Amino acid sequence: MADLTEAGQAEEMGIGKRMLGVFFSPGATFESVRSRVGTSDWLVPLIILAIVVAITAYLVTPMAMEQEQAKMVQAEINMEDMQTISMIAGTISAPLGVTLIMFLISAILLVLVRFVLGGETTYKQVLTVNCLSSLICIPSAIVSVPLMLAKESVYVQVGFGLLLPDSMAETFLARLLFNLNFFSIWQYALVGIGLGIASGISTKKAVIGVFVLLVLYAVGSAALQTMFAGLGG
Repeated sequence: MADLTEAGQAEEMGIGKRMLGVFFSPGATFESVRSRVGTSDWLVPLIILAIVVAITAYLVTPMAMEQEQAKMVQAEINMEDMQTISMIAGTISAPLGVTLIMFLISAILLVLVRFVLGGETTYKQVLTVNCLSSLICIPSAIVSVPLMLAKESVYVQVGFGLLLPDSMAETFLARLLFNLNFFSIWQYALVGIGLGIASGISTKKAVIGVFVLLVLYAVGSAALQTMFAGLGG
């Protein structure tokens, strides 16, 4: 009887409850995704993600441009005009870029679940799980953006990278820990839990599969960043 009641509650969970539930009751939230998925279930959190990314770009881009100004000697260029143009361009392009990335990542996760882990799910369910989990961007921005503005740097650590000295800020290890920060681990733990529930496979199996992808991305990204920094230096 209790199982039937929980199932009924999961099916009746609307988008508002799902967005709150991803923070406070992810199991019930993702069980509802397994039962029923509508367009608003992935579209609304995706719009919220795009808005957060746009606001972050708007606030942080001028500071990033000032850092670039310190590296360049171009007296003929009006840096204030460049900052304004970059701020507008970043505010527009950042949400578009993150939207495309979300669709791409969801496709990769679908391949992982169906063809590697042997689960049964749809792209719409995977996209919904991914978009709901991306709401972690809200607490992430609340913590990270003020730190960026306070340090006047787009590079701030919110994980184990805090333990590293400033002298290691440009190293591979620092960049790796930057990618594997507290909020990214939280977000993709939710993705793994959600995919496990939505596809009917072991949650542990799904979480391990997702984190293998996350670590591969973090290592590859950190390696490329370090390589290009070395070429530029």
